[in-house]
Amino acid sequence: MSHSSGKIPMACVIHLDNDTVVFRGNTDECAGQVLTGFVVFHLQAPRFIEDICLRVLAILNISNKARSVWHRLRQCFQSAKLRSIETVLEQVCLRGGGLLLPAGNYKYPFEFCLPIDLTESIQGIPEISLKYQVDAIIVDKGMAIFYACKDLRIIRTPALDALEPLQSASGEGIWDDKLKYSIGISPKAVGFGGTIQLTLCADPLTSGIALRDVVVRVIEIREFPIVDCLGPAARASRCIAENLTAQQHITLRSVDKGWMFNVPLSLPRKLGDCVQNLAYNEIKVEHKVEVIISVKELAGHGFKVSDWRSLSFINGYFAINWPVQLRAMVPLRIYMPLNAVFSTKGTLLTMGNPTGINEPASSVAPPMYRKQDQEPPAYTLVS
Repeated sequence: MSHSSGKIPMACVIHLDNDTVVFRGNTDECAGQVLTGFVVFHLQAPRFIEDICLRVLAILNISNKARSVWHRLRQCFQSAKLRSIETVLEQVCLRGGGLLLPAGNYKYPFEFCLPIDLTESIQGIPEISLKYQVDAIIVDKGMAIFYACKDLRIIRTPALDALEPLQSASGEGIWDDKLKYSIGISPKAVGFGGTIQLTLCADPLTSGIALRDVVVRVIEIREFPIVDCLGPAARASRCIAENLTAQQHITLRSVDKGWMFNVPLSLPRKLGDCVQNLAYNEIKVEHKVEVIISVKELAGHGFKVSDWRSLSFINGYFAINWPVQLRAMVPLRIYMPLNAVFSTKGTLLTMGNPTGINEPASSVAPPMYRKQDQEPPAYTLVS
């Protein structure tokens, strides 16, 4: 950011009409979006302006733990460095060899038609980060006299007709021929910082079974390649949310002497504490819901029943260990919500309508299309 030597502290600044661009749906179903804004600059004396160069930049950082993932965003990144800056779009605004402008404040509007296959912004994981930025360079006689930049966030949310944010996921099983249980989570796709609702029903199949504490966790699993390693990708996992329901808070059902309870589970609202589901080349992030049920027999033996939900296995599978544990897997998807606003420290401040049910269909399509080589708008003198 440039500063003038006069009383005006900011000689050049970029204003975006919206610093968060939202693509609804995957690359094969969403519409392109238009990024609009304007550059404001101040001239203390008459000056010749040769041109204004506007760029949308993608800044990719990869840690030394991860092997090269240098596929571009649309196959653009081909650098061998740990930090790459790629120009996604560029607009050089020539005015017939330049223009002599008198002293004053000027506003220069611009717009970019963003491609539909841009990768969403990635923050919060140590292996990789991807940020976007809009910058402006004002040139006189081949030299930059003003420079300004503005951060831009790219978000992908489910399409308007997507069913995931409205659907629930459920599963059931029988533990050791002693306990029949069913577990459901709603919704199975939730916005960043949102809340999922878990419902558990359990029925004893034999006498002498008592249900004790129940622990519900959301587990985040990251897969990333290792330097000079041709084997499987490394995996890292962490618990991002947990809820303990004590025995006295579990409701006893009157029918069949079973149990049931509902428990909400709130996701973290800060970048770094949680990451949305990702599938960027060789780096993947997915989430699972783990339910641990403590069961006690009248003889005093204690057991734990674990129900895992995973993206990989739709039909689930069963593994018997000692002490007995039953595992089944079903997905939980976390995505960036529409109109999410973050503080400077990365904390989610507000969250818009996560499903977009009440939004008009016209909000999916961009407001206008325009070729990048069209005649640029004129300079405007502002008071």
